[in-house]
Amino acid sequence: MPAWPAVLITAKRIPWKTLFVAGQQVYERSKKFRDNLTDAERARLGEILRKSKGRRANLTDKEAGRLKELVVKGAKGTAGGR
Repeated sequence: MPAWPAVLITAKRIPWKTLFVAGQQVYERSKKFRDNLTDAERARLGEILRKSKGRRANLTDKEAGRLKELVVKGAKGTAGGR
């Protein structure tokens, strides 16, 4: 089974739980992904994760999309389509 960043990069539709856990990993392991996200992006990632409380229904579609962008950028080092 591929590592979680590979799953994020190749998946077109990412299951919510996978996205949430990957977001936590990117946020918590900031040293490893330090150069991939700016301080503002990392702060926004934390805000979205806290607001969601692990539930997709707690986020707007825009916030969920931003979460996906930040997770992919944090894992991959690019903006993922932007």
